[in-house]
Amino acid sequence: MYHFVHETVLPAISQQKEKMRIWNAGSSDRKEVYSIAMLFLKLLGEQKATSKVSIVATDIDNACLQRARVGDYFSNFFFK
Repeated sequence: MYHFVHETVLPAISQQKEKMRIWNAGSSDRKEVYSIAMLFLKLLGEQKATSKVSIVATDIDNACLQRARVGDYFSNFFFK
């Protein structure tokens, strides 16, 4: 995914004036959304990433979405 975003997506983002909107459906464990955000932060830097990319996560489980909104990540979150 890193190479695809770096080689294909970033050039497209840099040429457009509007934000790129990324939708992650079924994001109950929040890992995907977090990983996407970290990827764009790494490749673009914080200022460009926050001004060029908008990430929306949806799920039918409202409790999971609430935890994601507040950034409720515990230390072993990525090692399950």
